[in-house]
Amino acid sequence: MMRVSTLIWVMLVALSGYAMFQVKAEVGRLDNQLAAANRQIADDRSEIRTLNIEWAMLNQPARLDALSKHVLQLAPIRTYVLGSLDQPPLREDAAPSSPAPTTPIASSGAQVAEVSFKAKP
Repeated sequence: MMRVSTLIWVMLVALSGYAMFQVKAEVGRLDNQLAAANRQIADDRSEIRTLNIEWAMLNQPARLDALSKHVLQLAPIRTYVLGSLDQPPLREDAAPSSPAPTTPIASSGAQVAEVSFKAKP
């Protein structure tokens, strides 16, 4: 018959073997995750380099100038377009308006307040 200490040692060896197997499986799983993350980082860096090259090509000053002349057809503002400082233009919303109508609002009790509403053009 086996002694109790031998049984305990056999159980400890079996338990440590199982723990080693679990640790090995976990390390393998984490290693696969790390490899996938490194591949994703490399792909993202490659895509960033490609986008930076495309941005540099699209952002060339000569190309932008040609596009602005072709598409926008912009020209410098002439001084006669601005007008004279002696005759400032009139604002549309500065035109005289009629007095705003008032509407009484009754509140609780005997107090009456008047609220004016300004009509927008």
